[in-house]
Amino acid sequence: MDGVIITVGDEAGNTLKNESIMATFNIESFVHEKSTWQRWVKRFAGAAKVFKVDPADMQQTLLHYMGSETYNVLCDLLSPDEPEAKTYDQIVSALDDHFDPKPLEMVELWKFRQRTQKEAESITEFVAALQREAKNCAFGDYLQKGLRNQFVFGLRDKMIRARLIGEKDLTFEKAKQVAFSIETVNDGVEILAQRAQSVNFMDRYPAPRSKRYK
Repeated sequence: MDGVIITVGDEAGNTLKNESIMATFNIESFVHEKSTWQRWVKRFAGAAKVFKVDPADMQQTLLHYMGSETYNVLCDLLSPDEPEAKTYDQIVSALDDHFDPKPLEMVELWKFRQRTQKEAESITEFVAALQREAKNCAFGDYLQKGLRNQFVFGLRDKMIRARLIGEKDLTFEKAKQVAFSIETVNDGVEILAQRAQSVNFMDRYPAPRSKRYK
């Protein structure tokens, strides 16, 4: 690893000496309850690149920083072979299959088809949920159309849904924009109605005036 050069000088600005301080590679151990394996190993690879870990040392560095729990899991997965006998890529692949197994496409597709907008769920939240659910459905070129269809048919608001169904050449992006606009207007109207109701209440039932005593 390359170090950081620090120049030490006196009060007059004269250079006295240059000191090289080695950058320290450090990353927390993998904990399955806190992160996915794929995200953690991606961060690990990024940190190794920043600190310029020698490619020949990547396997040993990974075995060290993954933590004892993950190392024990790896030993069980590879038995009777030892982790040290495997390459970096083989270790990552083995733990990929264990911690982040590939979802069953038909199960994920069924879950996606069942996903509708929940009560009190905003359109923004609903869109994010659909995009998350669609990741493992292998839609390919059908992705945008699949998202559009499930978005429109899964909306709770019947008026927005009817408006979108009547749109020509409707795309997923256009459907989102129209729905966002209507939701924003509806929210604004509701706020104004609540304020008007509050003003009317105050007009009809004014606060009693305090009596003055002489």
